[in-house]
Amino acid sequence: MIDCKSIIISKLLFERNMKTVETEQISVKIKRNYAVNKDEESKDVKILVNLIAGDKTSGKRSPFYCEMEIQSIFEQNDIPEGELEDRLFEIGMPIVMSFARVRLYELCQQASLNAVILPEFWD
Repeated sequence: MIDCKSIIISKLLFERNMKTVETEQISVKIKRNYAVNKDEESKDVKILVNLIAGDKTSGKRSPFYCEMEIQSIFEQNDIPEGELEDRLFEIGMPIVMSFARVRLYELCQQASLNAVILPEFWD
């Protein structure tokens, strides 16, 4: 069993490009990683997700650029070490992506942009 204990945004940057409003072709890059607590008594594992939406390089400027880092702590019980990564991402990533999806949607709405809706799960 894997249960989410906490989820936080540890980094957030949102820059609005006032020269454009079209959000149909926004690039999204997501990197994920995990770490197991080294404390023998703790069953906690962390998922760290780095999300970058939009592009701010010259010539490719999107209506916005967003960097978001999300850290989530999950408690796991009795999952064999060889299965932990797959199970953690299978169960944890939809929770993390749901959290990120809401935040990015809100930021777009607050910046008077059409919403960018992230997928439920990211491979």
